[in-house]
Amino acid sequence: MSYLTRPLHVDGNKIRDDLGTQMFLRGVNKGACWVDRPGGTWLGQEGWNATRASQELDMIKSWTNCNVVRMHEAFRYWKDNVVDPVSGLSHRQIVRAVAELCAQKGLYFFFDGYQTAPRGEPGHIGINYQNQIWWDGQPPSLPWAPYNDYMSGTQRLHSPVIETVAQWISIWQSIADELKDLPNVTLEPYNEPNGMHGPSVGPIRDEYFAALQQCMNAIRNRGFQGLLIYQWDYGTYVNMAYMNGETIGWVNQYNLTGSNLVPSTHQYYGYGVWQWNKDGVLTYLTSLEDITLGLEYMLAGVHLTHPVFIGEFGGDFGPRPGITQAMEQEGYRNQLQAYRNLGIHYAGFWWRSDGIHRMYDSNSNPLGTLNIYGTILRDAIAGGGGGITVPLTVNSNVKVEVTVDSVPRGQTPVTVDITPGVQHTVSVPPEVDV
Repeated sequence: MSYLTRPLHVDGNKIRDDLGTQMFLRGVNKGACWVDRPGGTWLGQEGWNATRASQELDMIKSWTNCNVVRMHEAFRYWKDNVVDPVSGLSHRQIVRAVAELCAQKGLYFFFDGYQTAPRGEPGHIGINYQNQIWWDGQPPSLPWAPYNDYMSGTQRLHSPVIETVAQWISIWQSIADELKDLPNVTLEPYNEPNGMHGPSVGPIRDEYFAALQQCMNAIRNRGFQGLLIYQWDYGTYVNMAYMNGETIGWVNQYNLTGSNLVPSTHQYYGYGVWQWNKDGVLTYLTSLEDITLGLEYMLAGVHLTHPVFIGEFGGDFGPRPGITQAMEQEGYRNQLQAYRNLGIHYAGFWWRSDGIHRMYDSNSNPLGTLNIYGTILRDAIAGGGGGITVPLTVNSNVKVEVTVDSVPRGQTPVTVDITPGVQHTVSVPPEVDV
């Protein structure tokens, strides 16, 4: 079988294929493809249909420079290898078929563990949020017990799908066994793991990262060598009135070991990711300068040493107080431009015609007409490349410590890569000639 994708690996803060070509991974989320039906939905039709799936993937690939499709998984479908009632094929056969189609078309297949059970079944994350009471007042989201417990009347029960870390790891080992020979597969053990809020967040996060390291090691031991995506929490934000917020500083805090690891986060602009919030007044920031500065804060320097993948973000049809569609569109465009300038990889959310983050508007076509946010994303991906840098050398009459964009760079002489068109800050002791 002929594939148009080549194996990927991490090289410092860049992703390259096996020929050494630097790759910029940009594409779309297919969305909740296997969240509530084992065969998925293809061009609006439920259940597996190879022809319709191929046609829909062709539509994705028709976007210039688009090379990623990310798809959610409900673990029970994989664990029980549920049969699709439409085609009669097993779920694992269908996932394999989609990954192969993507490889043939030049698309990298990003496969993430989204939730324990399909929608409406015991252990589905939605049931947890509605019914469960935790010691912090809200439930965390991890794929094993007790974090995926559910309520049946007044009785609290473990999910029948995954009760232990070992069971979660076993599922990922079988996924690695099934997909490891394909050159285009990237695995993401769990989507948006979090401890919610309160004093238990730290221990829950520690528990997750310890389990994640075990899981990644087990995946590697099965022979899977592709990229592994990992994240913590729902996403990041910055309040630029005080330059504080949530960052991906956990990457360096936990410092996971292994090859081809790619940290990730989610950044939905309309949720106030870039904000000025002071004296009870929230203002959404839209300029490229503000968004670039805020993005660099949220990345916490991680993008200088690791490739970073923004797994979800999208235009927001709202409505939300304090933001107009014109502001949302300006912010969304500049968010994408900042990603390009800093060489960030991403997948926009979502390739569907329903929900506030839709890329299509429904009409008589299977998906509908590409809307304004789909158009902005398509055009940004078509721009290609990104991460274009030029070297800057800082020297001095005596050796001094140099900080660039709040990141210590050691003693002079220091050479760093900077992005044209983006404001950078170089700090040295004021009495030194440079």
